[in-house]
Amino acid sequence: MFSQFKNVPTLDVLRGISSTMNRIDLECVCVILWSIWWNRNLIAQKNESKNATDLVNWALEFLSEFQRTHQALSASASQPVVPFKSGWCPSPIDTLKLNSDASIRDGFHFIGLGAVIRNHKGEIVATISKPLQGSFSVDLGEFLALREGLLLAKRLNLNLKLAEVDAVAVANAVNNSEFVNCNANFIIKIQR
Repeated sequence: MFSQFKNVPTLDVLRGISSTMNRIDLECVCVILWSIWWNRNLIAQKNESKNATDLVNWALEFLSEFQRTHQALSASASQPVVPFKSGWCPSPIDTLKLNSDASIRDGFHFIGLGAVIRNHKGEIVATISKPLQGSFSVDLGEFLALREGLLLAKRLNLNLKLAEVDAVAVANAVNNSEFVNCNANFIIKIQR
């Protein structure tokens, strides 16, 4: 059955199925195909693999997280600009603060994500920097950088109460009570 598609370029297959699907179903198919490709690379590089059910569930959760983030960023784009201070400001005593940023260059198909966690004296407690393959909007890149910083803090069991980002839409989306569902008093400030 699938042998007829063996020599058909992937883009042609996607164009063919996109004409028969709505946008949501097409996004699901694309993310599942991407997860299969990712799993294939995992097998080739690390001799590890996810089973089919876990792979599909992981892909659908990834898509759901992306859609929630995209929706939050779109909703917050029309919100007023939050006032900001210039320069790095220390956090309150005995408080850790996360600063995150993304580096995006036109024409390249990857972005750089970075985050640093400092104490109130400005001393570095933890840091992360990593490239991410793909083309992303500035706001989504900033959101991914913030996410990496938060994941770093979680891995290291660090109790963050404050984060600074330089993207208004990201700060507004995170501070939007409909978007964030947590008990902690967590503040995101704009830093330029």
